[in-house]
Amino acid sequence: MKRKRMLFGVVCSLTLFCNGYSEYIYDDVFGKQQDAMVMHITDENSRLPKDLFQVHNSPIKNNRVLKHIHRVFDKLVINSGIKKITLSFLKEIQAQQEAERQKRIIPASITTYGIDCVGCQSYNGRGGTAMGIALDASLGVMQPNGEWKAGIQYGGYYIIAADPSIPMCSIFKISNHGLSGAGIKVEQPFYAMVMDRGGAIQGNHFDLYIGLQSANPLQRIYVSTANAELIRYGGNNGQGCAL
Repeated sequence: MKRKRMLFGVVCSLTLFCNGYSEYIYDDVFGKQQDAMVMHITDENSRLPKDLFQVHNSPIKNNRVLKHIHRVFDKLVINSGIKKITLSFLKEIQAQQEAERQKRIIPASITTYGIDCVGCQSYNGRGGTAMGIALDASLGVMQPNGEWKAGIQYGGYYIIAADPSIPMCSIFKISNHGLSGAGIKVEQPFYAMVMDRGGAIQGNHFDLYIGLQSANPLQRIYVSTANAELIRYGGNNGQGCAL
């Protein structure tokens, strides 16, 4: 069987890691040129790459170069005697990963506060979080490099106050929040870091920093219970709020 290969970059990931190339196959069985996909797959249990290909739902016979693989209904079968990988197996892995992700999601109530909030002591245009991050009504937020940056983000993350049971520097992906403005889009999740506390902030209640409360840059498009997915618990490798 003659083959002519045309490389292209493909990267895919599940639990397996692979790259691949497109291949034109001049098949002496079917007697015509057919387009195929070839992928090299390596998993943690084997250092041997496995070549997968499929040609219009038909197996390629008499293949001495690539391992004979074909699709049988919902399965990818590797006739190498070493391992069988099926779509159902991959779907099972995906389901397990999704189940683990769901465990990290909690329903959350999102409120907002500013440095001029009621109860903020001796407001003079400046403030700070319980984590020690400097805030300024005009200059914005002091960044990790010691420079001021306009806006309400610290190192690319929005600032939230959370219950003391949630460690400082924890990162959440917040969706279904109903908020719009200051870079936050109503139908898109945003990432926030726990960098503050509050006497009334308990349980699943998060308070989002918005700069000046009197000039609230956010609009609440709809009221709902947000979903807060825990991305990082506490600091990164014990280095505080390393980004």
